[in-house]
Amino acid sequence: PLTDYFFNRASVRRQSCVAVCEGDAGDFFAACSGQRAVSTIAAIALQSFGDDGGGKSVSMNLHSLFKTVSNGLPFLLLRLSPVGGEEAFVAISGGAVFGGKGNPAGTVTPDELEIIRLMYGCGHEGVLILGAENPACFRVGDSACRVRCLVKDGRPRFEMSLETVLIPDFPGGATAGEETGREAQRELERRLEALAVKFRDEFGVPLPGLQSLLRQRQPDWYDRHSDEAEEICRAAEVTFDVRCSIVEGGIVK
Repeated sequence: PLTDYFFNRASVRRQSCVAVCEGDAGDFFAACSGQRAVSTIAAIALQSFGDDGGGKSVSMNLHSLFKTVSNGLPFLLLRLSPVGGEEAFVAISGGAVFGGKGNPAGTVTPDELEIIRLMYGCGHEGVLILGAENPACFRVGDSACRVRCLVKDGRPRFEMSLETVLIPDFPGGATAGEETGREAQRELERRLEALAVKFRDEFGVPLPGLQSLLRQRQPDWYDRHSDEAEEICRAAEVTFDVRCSIVEGGIVK
């Protein structure tokens, strides 16, 4: 009802981004106490997060959210937390996951949100910390994610292929070797598989976008199983194929 109310008001722009605020929304978006102006920092954080210029973004605008909720699909919203100071600064502290009926399912961490952004194919920026024993920092130079949606023996399965370009940000000017790329590749595959398990077992919903993709690619099958599509997608097999390219970044003065 709330989504429908805002979507059908002519004064509300369809490209307005939607997020979950931990606290009073007015405290997030006021430029400073007592003012009604929207903080530029808050607006940019919502508008540009994950946007590659082609409209792909983890953040959802009102139009996308309305269509998603109307079709009974799970969705993810950015999660905002306040940062100290007299002015209203906003930090993206992860994501809030909702089931197809709009019920809260759980939250993902900022690191997990960065991985999800790669899955959306909109990772032209951002930072990944990879490695358990010796963590290394990488800037995302580019990424592309393709997902095949197949129905075999009456059951859907998904094949996810992720290609990403990582720019190492090592201290002291150290350079990355060939093994660094293989380690990053293995780490990304492990984290994708862990996310799939977390969404399936802890949240009880499919990975972001999979059910929507099934609805688009297999409309006949989806129409026959629409009442149980979320549960079927949650239990569906998902395989990952990751390719990482490590390139050295330049220095800008």
